[in-house]
Amino acid sequence: VEGYTNPLWTLWMALLHVPPIPDSKASLAVMLSGAAILVANVWVVARIAAIVSGGSAFVATLASWLTAFYYGLAFWTLRGTEVGALTLLVDASLLCVLGTSAMSRRRLTGLSLLLAAAVLVRPDGIVPAAVIALFAVVAAPRAERFRRGAILAGALALPLVANTAFRLAYYGDPLPNTYYLK
Repeated sequence: VEGYTNPLWTLWMALLHVPPIPDSKASLAVMLSGAAILVANVWVVARIAAIVSGGSAFVATLASWLTAFYYGLAFWTLRGTEVGALTLLVDASLLCVLGTSAMSRRRLTGLSLLLAAAVLVRPDGIVPAAVIALFAVVAAPRAERFRRGAILAGALALPLVANTAFRLAYYGDPLPNTYYLK
């Protein structure tokens, strides 16, 4: 039985069990990593808000406070779910594509990695990842669109293919068992 829907987050939580932390404190390590994710996300949101508002400190501050005190995000992230990680990856991806139509090779690589990680954190992360990738392609100069689109499509498809191949090899089915039960 495949008992997870969030492969990368499951691996992260398993990694947090490697150091010699007593089992009774392992959830604290997950909670602390969630807190760090939330702080990083507030910073990313402030940057996004500054870009879309033309540099307004008021808008950036307001967006930061609203994000920091958004109950659902804080609650579920600090409870150990992948919600905060996915939110941070989506927000960081958005930050990568905002403010510039020209995208350096380094920025495109970073965006590809962020989008792929979002899909691996939670497969339904492909929905916001695909919207951001489409925006990055449409915002590109005409001569750059095909190359950028191919790279970003690969960044979205590769994690899905790899996860499906793992699922087939390990569980013998292309989809999680919950898909067959519904």
